[in-house]
Amino acid sequence: MLLRYIVSNFQSIGHPVEFSMFPTEENTDQRFLRSVATKAGEWKI
Repeated sequence: MLLRYIVSNFQSIGHPVEFSMFPTEENTDQRFLRSVATKAGEWKI
């Protein structure tokens, strides 16, 4: 499962651009979050 992707210096992308499935705010609506168990622990995405 792809959770985070960073690309830089590719064609017209000069600076790093990040696509992330992790919530960025603490007040994110819990209806839209899902917990995923991984080897690194439990993550909310």
